[in-house]
Amino acid sequence: SLYDIYSDQEAINTREGYMANMILNFELSENVSLRSTTSAQNMDRFLRDDLDSTEVDLFGQNNYTEESDSFGQEFTLNIERDSYSILAGAMYFEEELFGEVFVPLTNFCFFAAPATCGTPIGDFLNSGKYLQDGDVDITAYAAFVEVTVPLGEQFTVIAGARYNYEEREGTGAFIFDAAGLNVPTDAKADWDDITPRVTLEYRPNDDTLMYATYNQAFKSGVINTGSLSPPLDPETVDAFELGYKGSSSDGRLNYSIAAFFYDYQNVQISFVDETSTVSTINAAEAENYGAELELTYAMTDSFTVDLFATYLSAEYKEFINGDYANGFTPTDLSGNTLPNAPEYTFKLGFTYQTALGNGNLRVRGEGYYQDDVYFTEWNRSDAFQEGYGLINANADYSFGPEGRWMLSLWGRNLSDEEVISNNIITAPLYNSLRVGSMLPPRTYGLTGSYSF
Repeated sequence: SLYDIYSDQEAINTREGYMANMILNFELSENVSLRSTTSAQNMDRFLRDDLDSTEVDLFGQNNYTEESDSFGQEFTLNIERDSYSILAGAMYFEEELFGEVFVPLTNFCFFAAPATCGTPIGDFLNSGKYLQDGDVDITAYAAFVEVTVPLGEQFTVIAGARYNYEEREGTGAFIFDAAGLNVPTDAKADWDDITPRVTLEYRPNDDTLMYATYNQAFKSGVINTGSLSPPLDPETVDAFELGYKGSSSDGRLNYSIAAFFYDYQNVQISFVDETSTVSTINAAEAENYGAELELTYAMTDSFTVDLFATYLSAEYKEFINGDYANGFTPTDLSGNTLPNAPEYTFKLGFTYQTALGNGNLRVRGEGYYQDDVYFTEWNRSDAFQEGYGLINANADYSFGPEGRWMLSLWGRNLSDEEVISNNIITAPLYNSLRVGSMLPPRTYGLTGSYSF
């Protein structure tokens, strides 16, 4: 069964953290307001799993540690006038990040040099380690302004821009005792970008909105702690969207239709290279385009039907890489589908609500279908999930003062489908095994809750 787990290690996944936010609102005048948002966050995480995916104590214990402390401050100014409105802001963010990947090479001699086991050389191999660790200090600034101008009663223009600046400084080391490697990985880089946005809205009546929008997004560059890879350039996308939203005059039917085109530059891709190191590179160019449809129809006051459907084409336009299956020979992957990008997705749901006794009953059932997906850029069967469907249902009964009490009977994946949710190919050091995770099998339960 795909749910079988082969491991001699105790799986550990612990997380501890806190977050504190302070929001202050200032009414500077009848038409001008200012909001201050201050946040501080700490997160510590430790993960242990068995990378060799066997019941034998080989050399596959992976220990991943991450510690993060961050602080952010943002100011947002809102100005409302009869002929225009302005939304402007500025933000500051800093983070101290520590990351470590530690693999003790227990019994490594049996893999690397069996004849040396039991000798001083074998003992040396077994006592070594694979270690990537380091600190990254992140500092980021941004400022934006957006102006909304009505052009008559039906047209509205929204235009704005955001300036982004980020600096990252990393110190660390890559250590692989069996190969005699102890390499410093100190690196420093900074990036900045201006990302614009323009939207045109047309409202022919109170129930309909048509829009066209263009915006550019900026995804930060990366310094991987303890990695030999150079700093990654930021990933950017030029996004175009046309949409149509509306409702019927009686309000029973609501619908939304959108078509989109995304042009990605310097796509960030992570993979395991020939040195058994997780590397992240810029994958040049990719393009996504597609359409979305969303409908909600209240057939009666109690019974509602909803439908969601998408079509997506997501392809690399320029990308050359190598992997274990071709000896890490550089290969042109242009035309391959991006990971986790199903061509079709559908969801159909039914909801029934009624008063029952001294409370209210809400019953919902939904069916979900997702087309085939690949989990790597190689589009091969070793990292693939064929199309699948899921059936979920729940019955919620709320009662008591203001309906604060609720009992919920729920079931997920009622047809008990075996679905791979993620899949990677491990390092050549572990014979490039296929490992991944599954969606839960048929799961059901009863939940009680109280709202304060």
